[in-house]
Amino acid sequence: MWAIDLICILHHFSLFITFYVLFYDFAFP
Repeated sequence: MWAIDLICILHHFSLFITFYVLFYDFAFP
């Protein structure tokens, strides 16, 4: 069960990283 939770956390964290990088790249070209 903890493995599924860990995968979900990593998935949301990777999405957060992606949006952060896109926003940073857009805000500071």
